Amino acid sequence: MQKAKLLTITVLIAILALSACVLATSATNVPSFTVTGLMQLPIELPAGTTFNGSIAASGLIRVWVVAPESAQGISLGIVDKPTDFGFVATKEGNYTVYFENGALGSSPVQVNFSFTTNPDITGNDQQSGIPLIDIAAVMAIGIVGSVLIFVTIRRGERRKKLSQV
Repeated sequence: MQKAKLLTITVLIAILALSACVLATSATNVPSFTVTGLMQLPIELPAGTTFNGSIAASGLIRVWVVAPESAQGISLGIVDKPTDFGFVATKEGNYTVYFENGALGSSPVQVNFSFTTNPDITGNDQQSGIPLIDIAAVMAIGIVGSVLIFVTIRRGERRKKLSQV
C-alpha cells in the first residue's frame, strides 16, 4: 500500500514538472514596441497551427490579423485594455498582425505583444517541440525529487518502527 502511494506521488510530481516546463518554453514575447502609425508583424505558421495572442497597450490602437493571400482576417477592433485572441491557421504561410495608431498627431502607443502556438514554432528551425535539453532537465529534476521523497518517507517509516520498539 505504501509503495503504491509513493509511486502515485512520484508520477504526479513528474507530470507537474513537465507541464511547467512546457508552459515556460512555449510562450514567445515580442519585445515591446511603439506604434505611431501602422505597424505590421508577419508570423510564419504551418497549416493547422493554433495561435493565441495577448496584447496590452498604453493607449488606443486598432488590431487585426490577415491570413496569407487573403484580404480577410480577424479584426479585434479598437484595443483599449489587455486583450487575448486566437485562431487556427487554415493554410501555411505568413499571417500578419497589424497594429494601427490611427489618429494623426496622436501620442505614440507602447504595445506589449506575446503569443503561443500549438505546435510550438518558436525554435530557430520552425519545427515544433521542446528542446531536448529542457526535457532532460525536467527528467533529472523529477528523478532527483522522486528519490528525495522516497528517502524521506523511508526514514520516517524507520523512525516510526524504532519508536515503537
